[in-house]
Amino acid sequence: MAKSYSVSPSLRNGTTFYIAVFKDSTGKRVCRGLGTDNRDDARLICDGLVALHNRGIRSITEKPIDVCEQAARLYFGEKKANETEAKASNISAAMSAIQQQLEAFPKSVRATMLPVLLERESLQNKLRDVTFELAATKRELKTERENREALERSMLGQAAKAGKGIPPLDKALEMFLAHMQSETTAFNAKVVHAIAKKFVESLPAERKTLADVTHGDVASFIEADVAKGDQHKKASRRDALRRRLGRFLNWSAKRWGYVSQIGAVRAVTKDELDRERGGIHYHTASEINAAIEKLPSNYWKTLVATLGYAGLQLAELCWLRVSDVHIAADGKSGYLHVTTVEDGDEKHLLKTSHRKRKVNLHPTLLLPKLKEHLKDGAGKTYVFPVPGAEGTDFERWTSGGLSTALRGHKGGKRRKPTPALLPKGMNAKSLRRSFGSLLLRKVKNYADVAAAMGNTPEVVKMHYGEIRGHEVSVDF
Repeated sequence: MAKSYSVSPSLRNGTTFYIAVFKDSTGKRVCRGLGTDNRDDARLICDGLVALHNRGIRSITEKPIDVCEQAARLYFGEKKANETEAKASNISAAMSAIQQQLEAFPKSVRATMLPVLLERESLQNKLRDVTFELAATKRELKTERENREALERSMLGQAAKAGKGIPPLDKALEMFLAHMQSETTAFNAKVVHAIAKKFVESLPAERKTLADVTHGDVASFIEADVAKGDQHKKASRRDALRRRLGRFLNWSAKRWGYVSQIGAVRAVTKDELDRERGGIHYHTASEINAAIEKLPSNYWKTLVATLGYAGLQLAELCWLRVSDVHIAADGKSGYLHVTTVEDGDEKHLLKTSHRKRKVNLHPTLLLPKLKEHLKDGAGKTYVFPVPGAEGTDFERWTSGGLSTALRGHKGGKRRKPTPALLPKGMNAKSLRRSFGSLLLRKVKNYADVAAAMGNTPEVVKMHYGEIRGHEVSVDF
């Protein structure tokens, strides 16, 4: 004989109200507080839970009248009960609206209209119920997927540790640094490794290897770091941290064969970034020329002109060699060759494969300045060496150092303040974007602009499409 189903209230240590262990409408065994400290009331709720289970009730609309509301809320869940109350309230409001509509018509017409209105409202109620069910199904599928991914990470992680021997966290960090140094620039490898190291130091003591890390650890680290930074740039900082930390976690997951934890951490959407950053900021040619004229020397004038009229990234300009500047024999044209550069043990890799390119020199705004600079201002190797550092180990600028020189420095304990060379709101990135906007106005072609900037046509269209929308000619 099958054992009968029963639920009893209990008052455990540390609890003020009675609790019960029962099966909800999905058949899942749960433990919930009954919301009362009266045993008789708790017993009544438990009897309702048993009645709902034994009768096989699966929809709150089928709830028997002899079952109390608290039992229904526990059995179906607070959210579903609230949804039902909301639907009932909506139906009541709809019936009131129908009544008001009917009263606007003569009595002879009301009798024929009422069934039609009620039928329409019935269909709307059915549609609303289907919508609620669809939303509930999506939530269940999402929960099931998350549970499956968590189980998969756990199983694969354990198998990886047993089969391949994932090294301890400190050893994994060393291996990751060596990997990054072989894949990207020394500066970029240093930045990404520093973030990975900071993350590892934040982990609980029980995390022995990267396979033990959970996506909750990753999300908590990112949120804590974002909270300490500029609150006006939360989305950008969260996106940068997720991408850089993702390189560490994805590398480890691929190497030792388990599911990367970064996949379960919410990514920042493009809409969030666009709202925070605002529109693409760029300058007119007259604004760039005015800034160039105020610079103290031909060195700086040529450097800023190269950023504004050739669209180079700051790192590309720092690594630009004299041999990468090609000027025709007649001196009336030329181009810059942007490519991967090796200097002893250091190697400058381009951001993507699209970045290897040739950029034509503007015949009036850039070419004359570069020709004059190459005669007496360029270094032996690099076009723009650090002033006063020719022949030393510091001949080449770093991206951070050049950016600081252009924007100025407010000074500190060990550093004197330096004035900004560029006006407020102008920097290397805005100059590169100015090149893109000026070129798009000229050629009206996404593919040509993309080729000159080292982007894809899709990226150019996404960032600069507004210019064409505002300025495209409409004369047929």
